[in-house]
Amino acid sequence: VSFRYGPDRDPALLGVSFQIKPGEMVAISGNTGSGKSTLIKMIAGMYAPQAGSLQLDGMDLRQLNAMDLRRAIAYVPQQIHMFHGTIAQNIRLNNSLATDEQVRNAASEAGVLDEIMALPEGLDTRIGDTTIDRMPPGFLRSLSMARAFVSPAKILLLDEPGASLDDESDKRFVEQLNKIKGSRSIIMVSHRPSHIRLADKAILMEQGAVIHAGSPDEVVSLLLENAA
Repeated sequence: VSFRYGPDRDPALLGVSFQIKPGEMVAISGNTGSGKSTLIKMIAGMYAPQAGSLQLDGMDLRQLNAMDLRRAIAYVPQQIHMFHGTIAQNIRLNNSLATDEQVRNAASEAGVLDEIMALPEGLDTRIGDTTIDRMPPGFLRSLSMARAFVSPAKILLLDEPGASLDDESDKRFVEQLNKIKGSRSIIMVSHRPSHIRLADKAILMEQGAVIHAGSPDEVVSLLLENAA
């Protein structure tokens, strides 16, 4: 696929091509401006390729309607946004018909159920702009993951999931990824070696193109070489 944000702009993506098998975890890495986030947003259906196509089980994503795409793909953005409402309502964002049990299961899968239930009102705790400021980034990241898990989607997109996490929260996130590995196809944008090494394979991007696809250790080594 290829894509540019405007006719007078350099390509954000240029001839990007790779395949992901069902249940595989793939890490996408590269320097700032390499096209990582553009690519993952395109897979999420936020942008359409101007050349080439994105295919899911052999079907062009442009042939899927918005509801089918939402059922197939869950996207966890880098910036976490919670709306005014209860924690349960926020978790149900990707599946408004989710039962209480499904909400609990999603929170448990995200490793955050115990923390939620320790709150005075549990899942009925109301959150908003002012309360979010007082909540640990790791807790909010886990709520965002629970949103993805309550969806029936078998493809999970994670855009820089380690952003703003402290060491303890990041360790918990790595444990979560290890638990769900293999149960979903996971595409993760990250520059953290600890995240990249969790993947089955890794892709290194530069200036909108794939410059290497191989083992996570190979990509981590190339990243460290470029940073040196």
